Amino acid sequence: MGGSFLLSRRTEHAENDLSGDSGRHQGTATQRIFRWLAQSNPPTPDTLYQILKRAYAFVLALNEKGEVVGFIHAISDGILTASIPLLEVRPAYKGQGIGSELVRLLLSQLEGL
Repeated sequence: MGGSFLLSRRTEHAENDLSGDSGRHQGTATQRIFRWLAQSNPPTPDTLYQILKRAYAFVLALNEKGEVVGFIHAISDGILTASIPLLEVRPAYKGQGIGSELVRLLLSQLEGL
């Protein structure tokens, strides 16, 4: 993955990861994601925060500077099924296996469903 590392959390830990700041980086994780999420109708930072906060599980890919370069999240009933509505990797980081690793880590959190 060339200098990137991953942070993954289940829902019960998500709020601290999304709103907290370790002091090393500027802004919350949600704000860092929003800075690069380019869609024709992107969600507001608050909407993105709510999406990830309410996710059953999510994984963030961070570069060596702590910048979010990719993320994935799952919604689930917690019993039988799960769905992955969003998988995003910044264009400059595509082709490095980050998306595949995000999927692998998220699926490992969903084992047992």
